[in-house]
Amino acid sequence: MSAAVSRQAARAWALEHREEMVRDVMRLVRIPSVAEPAGSGAAPFGPACAEALAEGLALCREHGFSARNLAGRCGVALWPGKRAESLGIFSHLDVVPAGEGWASPPFEPRVENGYIIGRGSGDNKGPAVAALYALRCLKELGAGLEHSVQLYLGCSEETGMADLVYYTQHEPQPVFSLVPDVNFPVCCGEKGILTADLTCRVEGSNLLGFGGGVASNAVPDRAFALLAGVPLAEVEPLLAGAPGVEAAAEGGKLRLTARGIAGHAAFPEGTESAIQKLAAFLAQNALVTGPAAGAMAFLAAAFGDAYGEGLDIDFRDEVSGRTTHVGGMARLDGGVLTQNINVRYCVRADQAALIRRLKARCSAGGFAVERLHNDPPCYTPPQHPAIAELLRAYEAVYGGGAEPYVMGGGTYARKLKNAVGFGPGVPDPAPLYGGGHQPNEGVRIQLLTNMIEIYADALQAIDRLV
Repeated sequence: MSAAVSRQAARAWALEHREEMVRDVMRLVRIPSVAEPAGSGAAPFGPACAEALAEGLALCREHGFSARNLAGRCGVALWPGKRAESLGIFSHLDVVPAGEGWASPPFEPRVENGYIIGRGSGDNKGPAVAALYALRCLKELGAGLEHSVQLYLGCSEETGMADLVYYTQHEPQPVFSLVPDVNFPVCCGEKGILTADLTCRVEGSNLLGFGGGVASNAVPDRAFALLAGVPLAEVEPLLAGAPGVEAAAEGGKLRLTARGIAGHAAFPEGTESAIQKLAAFLAQNALVTGPAAGAMAFLAAAFGDAYGEGLDIDFRDEVSGRTTHVGGMARLDGGVLTQNINVRYCVRADQAALIRRLKARCSAGGFAVERLHNDPPCYTPPQHPAIAELLRAYEAVYGGGAEPYVMGGGTYARKLKNAVGFGPGVPDPAPLYGGGHQPNEGVRIQLLTNMIEIYADALQAIDRLV
């Protein structure tokens, strides 16, 4: 006869299986599953994502769940309940590019100081495995749920969520879903996400090369420029006032490089854009000529802040706070300078006015706005009864006083019906390693262990509620 599983029993089970969970997380982190845009057949997001999906589904089967591969785009593991209607947990196995600045190989995971270190350990392979272990905990301890539970494993969350679009077009959605890709306690809303390429022709200038960044949704920590007709001796005295900028002669040309501080586009606080830093250095010291001079001045001003002011889109509201923006990637190709932008705008922003003002500001700076994509915000009122149950499950482990929040990050919750972000992160005032999208990404093992207990409790509560 099935019965409810207590928090104490779930906690003991999680501690007993912690080392096994760590090994399973590391199995996934070893796979460099950066989604590729032009895959085909059984690997629509590239062979590495296909390998990660196969490994993730194999883990699900090893732990007693049926699992299906949905056209290579995603997979679903199922724990049948008394009803066909399901609850959902939505995680992803794709990762952003590793980038530079790692102390050890990013896809050779290791355990150190209570952390799993490696690209994707926290975003989102560790939480995906912890979610699997929460289901395994309930199943092995004899819990019986009314609803079935789906564990979704996606392959293109970081590159537009085409995987989830496919899922929603071919599969019935759960009646309520949790997305373990945020901080606790409960993320009840996500800002809108607007991306675009800003383009400017710079032929006839001395700017021969320019680039930086690895992903639209990551603050760039590296950038370079290649100039003609500028001697190294002219630039060297300027470097003393520009920490993080370096110069070197290269085949009769001048190569400038800049270093910044990487981070997620949704959380730009504490980051520093290397592209903006380099553009400002070039503009302030009049090192570029012709149309490139105006382009660098625009980039320096447009990304001199992270809250929309440089692009004249500084909307804010009382629900979600300030709009943020970053320039994730830049490149110079065929005389055209392209700067990608990633905007996280507040829930109640006037979207038409935002786009209109963005285009006007860019046009005044000599840039056209191309390939614009707008992903509207999502919001679940904090008064929703499920949120109270999720807060209770969280507070039983971490204590009270926390409130539901809205964030700038984009997760699967924004494309699902009745979904909220739910852990496993908690604020860390002195992190030993990087976060998601940063070098030396790491996740605390205790966070994942706590997630098993919290999710086991929360799933039982939501099962009774809905």
